Amino acid sequence: MNEAPSLSESVFLQAAQAELLGAQVRAQAAACDLLVAQNAFRPSSLYMPMIYHDGLQWVAWYGGVSEEIKHLLPEGAVEYGVKAMGANPAKALANFDSQWLGTDQ
Repeated sequence: MNEAPSLSESVFLQAAQAELLGAQVRAQAAACDLLVAQNAFRPSSLYMPMIYHDGLQWVAWYGGVSEEIKHLLPEGAVEYGVKAMGANPAKALANFDSQWLGTDQ
């Protein structure tokens, strides 16, 4: 038959479980810190483009006059900026970063 653990064994087991949980929490916090650091200097994080759905796809837009409002502006209005599209907001932002950095394909 199995005997119940002694009090000292139970205390040791609880301390080990608490240490394991603490290590897991620290690992998750480090992973979050890494994710924040990786994304902090992305152009889409720094410049925060406008994100909207144009009816077909998601658009990340930063700059002057977008095509959607161009007809509302006076003749000769200058358009400038970066406009990237994607199937979802994350893909649109990834495409925005690529265009901003000149690495788009």
